[in-house]
Amino acid sequence: MGYIAWINRLDWRWRLVLALPVLDGIFYSIYRICQKTPKNVLLGIVWIPFGALIGWFPDMMNIASGKEIFML
Repeated sequence: MGYIAWINRLDWRWRLVLALPVLDGIFYSIYRICQKTPKNVLLGIVWIPFGALIGWFPDMMNIASGKEIFML
């Protein structure tokens, strides 16, 4: 839970930086996998290549609008 708490404590601007292409595929994939629900673990594994290519955009929009990142 330390990683999840660390991401949640970050300022929204830092969270937005972590949602940039390629970084999103790394940082937010781990975030999703650490949620430990079967759906989020699967989403986290799929998000590694998907988030690096095009999945970063929905995460950036959610963070910029003050919402949480996309989860199942």
